[in-house]
Amino acid sequence: VQDQRALERPRRWAVLVGVNRYEDEQGVGSLKYCVADMKLLKEVLIGRNGGFDPKNVLLMTADADNPLHRPTYSNLVTMIPRWLADIGPDDGGRVGLAGHGMGEGGQCYRLPGDAKRGNLRLTRLGLPLVREWLDSCRAKRKVLILDACHSGAGRALGKMEDEWKRELESGHGFMR
Repeated sequence: VQDQRALERPRRWAVLVGVNRYEDEQGVGSLKYCVADMKLLKEVLIGRNGGFDPKNVLLMTADADNPLHRPTYSNLVTMIPRWLADIGPDDGGRVGLAGHGMGEGGQCYRLPGDAKRGNLRLTRLGLPLVREWLDSCRAKRKVLILDACHSGAGRALGKMEDEWKRELESGHGFMR
């Protein structure tokens, strides 16, 4: 009798997060294409040549029917690690994050849809945390896609270039 796991094909999983509008629009500013980019990426992944089962692709955008699939801080720190936990060692995992980013104190951060300019310390998502989630994911093959606008629509969220470069260079197996 063969092991059931040996009979299963490796699966491909993805969590795609796109944020255009921020609750604190005056402090953070809106973007135009992040949601469209992640929706298009989902279509490519589940398309004929993508190889992803639609059930294995979680799209998190403000217009999601399921409130848990909207890109708030609470939803991101709940759903992304939960989704990655289901990935097996022979499976492949992808995380795509599109929206505003910022650098501060040598660290890189993503801004969820409910980020508040006056309280960014409590409303931003650290890239080291995302990397921790990926490190704990059992998949041998993992991809992190970062599409980070840091202009803050002229609201000076802070220069990121040096922080992002250091963060991306510090990870084993990461490419930029």
